[in-house]
Formats: sequence, C-alpha cells, structure tokens
Amino acid sequence: MATISFSDVTGITPDDEDEYARVLIGLWQDPSLWQNADGGETTRRFLEERRVPDAAAQWVYDECQYDDACRVVLSHPGLGEKRITEAARVIVSAIKVGGSQRDPRMALSKVFDNPSLTRGAIDAAMSVATILPDFIVYSMLRGGALTGDDVQALWESRSENRSYLGLGRDFVEPAVRGGSAPDSLVDEWLNDGRYAHYAAAYAAGVSEETVLRVAHSGWNPLAARALMNPVLSGEALWNEMRRLRREGGDWAHYVLANKSAHPAMLEVGARDNKCESGWVGIAGNPVATRTVFETLLFTGGDDKLRLLQEAGRNRGFPPGLVWDVDRVFGSSTALNFRNAPSDLVRDVAGFYAGGRFSRGYSTGMNVVFHRHCPPGVRSDLAWRDRALWPLVADDAYRGRHVKKTGAPGGADVGVSSLYPLCG
Repeated sequence: MATISFSDVTGITPDDEDEYARVLIGLWQDPSLWQNADGGETTRRFLEERRVPDAAAQWVYDECQYDDACRVVLSHPGLGEKRITEAARVIVSAIKVGGSQRDPRMALSKVFDNPSLTRGAIDAAMSVATILPDFIVYSMLRGGALTGDDVQALWESRSENRSYLGLGRDFVEPAVRGGSAPDSLVDEWLNDGRYAHYAAAYAAGVSEETVLRVAHSGWNPLAARALMNPVLSGEALWNEMRRLRREGGDWAHYVLANKSAHPAMLEVGARDNKCESGWVGIAGNPVATRTVFETLLFTGGDDKLRLLQEAGRNRGFPPGLVWDVDRVFGSSTALNFRNAPSDLVRDVAGFYAGGRFSRGYSTGMNVVFHRHCPPGVRSDLAWRDRALWPLVADDAYRGRHVKKTGAPGGADVGVSSLYPLCG
C-alpha cells in the first residue's frame, strides 16, 4: 500500500477522475482512519457533500460494508449494476425472514435511493411487494426508475389492505413527483378527493383549471396543497392569495412557496402577519428578492431558526446579504448559507489559522467544507489532518487548487500563511 503524500493530493491533474479516485482510495486504505471516530465522521461528511468518482464509491462499498460510510455511497449513481442488485437482494432476504428494520442487513436499504436503481433490484423488491417497508416504497417511487406497471402493482398491493390515511403522503405524492405513475393512475387520484390534493400539487401535465378545482374542494382541509403546483400562473396565485386571505385557513405556505409566484406578491406576503404561516415557504422560494429576505430575517416573526435554515438552502439568496446575516446572527449561522461569499469564508477562517478546531459540524469544520472556501485557505487549514485531505484533492480535481509552496519544516502545503488573506 503506497502512502499518499500531500503533494499527491494537490498534484491531481484537473478532470483526471482515475487519478482522483486513486488518491482517495489511497487515503482511505489507512485502517486507522475508520477506527478513529473523528476521522470516520469527517470522511462520511466528505462522501455526503462531494461527488466522488465511481471507482472510489465502489471501493467504499466493497471495503466498508459495516461502516456508516457504506450507507452514504449506496445512493451513488456509479455504484454499478452488480453492487446495486446485490444490496437489494440482501435487503429482500432480510425482509422475508421477518422484515425487522433492526436487522443489520437493512443498513443497505439506502440503495433504493439510488437514481440508477437496476431492474434486478426492482424485481427483487417487487417479489415482496406486499410486505415492503413504507420507506423503501417511498424511495423507489421518488427515484423514478419504476415502470408504470410496477407502480400499478405496488398500488394494488397496498391500497387494498390499508386505510387511505397515509397513502396520499407516502405513496401518491412520491409517485407523482417521481414521474413514475401511469397517466391512468394519476387521473384516478385527481378524481378521488382522498388523494387529489397530493396528485395535483406535483402532476406535471395537469391544467391550471384542474389544480384550482382540486384546491377549491372545500371538504378537505389539505385541498389548498394543490396550490403548490408551478403550473399556476402568477395571476392565478395573486387571486388565490386575495381570496384565501379574506376567507382564512392554512393556505399561505402553499401559495407563497410556489415558484411561479411574482416577486411582488412575496414582498406583500413577507410584510403581512396574516401570511406568517407562509414565511418559511417564502424563505425557500428562489424567486424571492433581497427586500423579501431583509424583511423576513431582520424584521419578521419569532421563528428565526426555521427562516434562516430555509433561506440558507435557497440558491436564490443574495450572497452579499450573507454579510448582514453574519453581523446579526454570527459566523456559525452565516456559514450555513450555501451562497456565503468566499471573502466571508476567508474572513472567518482567519480565526482558525495555525490551529486545530473541534470536529463535527463546528464553525471551523464548516469553513473547511464550505463550497465557497478559497482553495488556498482550505489547503492551509487541512494539511495537518489527513482526514481532510480529500477536500483538497477535490479542489485539485476541479481545477481550483493554487500553485503549491513549501511549508516550514519541509512539508508540502498549498499556499502561504492565511493571515495576509484575512487582513
């Protein structure tokens, strides 16, 4: 087993997937990494947040089946037909002998989240369709790999023996969102008051008229859920907002989370206390404006934690506004924003220059893992800890790494001191 040096990590040729995989596997071949709780946790986080080459994912599956890292790569699209089918058959054998989720073999169940789910894996699951756990059925439906016949068979096996309660959320919604349900079944759900609102919220080929018909069916308190469908025009959403504001009800989230909403409507909703139940939906809406976010985060309601979490995941959040989040709520919160600008990440990193930081999802670790962390900053923070080297390898593979210099003592590191960068 060849020892991987920091020069190997930083020297990966951009876009050379084979070299990138070789370096990652070389780093992970050190058994002490997996025996060390900190190292194992860091590696699992890397696998969750970075797309690794197929060969690297396959190695983790083959060598770390009793580690949580294996569960992470089970949903990797490059895992390969053999491994995906094998994992599914192991799970099915566990279900046949009792179906207990406590069976250690059920740890492989995340394979059903794989977007490259194989026909062999599907056939294995369908052989025990009537006793499949709900979470596995949910994953299969969301993935979109099932045929219309598969969905029909699963529906028949479950709807005959179960109350409609729960079937809408656990079956109809994922089947429609995943696009695997046949048109005939979607039409059946749209015309059934028990399931219509789940289908109408996500059906791609449904008309605006159909969505509004379902939303206006008064007997079901969840009927307004249909208003989430982006097929609705901005004008229709304005009309619904005015109507429902007059009539009351738990509707605001569905209207204000709709990606077809006009930004001006979101600005009105953010200032209206009657729309408070929809503010989280606004925070996650990519069409929201800077004015909307300023209103929600700095003058809005008391549930700041949920608003900040949702806004942090929003790809449309203005990067410049993250500085204000940093000033008001602190660096730890600001780094949870996917759009945090690189100069803010660099500024926070200055505090950790030359020292170690706590593991887990700490502020220091969030600096290193942040996708906008400057590559030179990341290499300076990571070079003392081999568990973090895969992050530097990822930068090199993506062509982000800067020219290397020598560290004191002869060690190879990425850039010079952080302090000039953080001024």
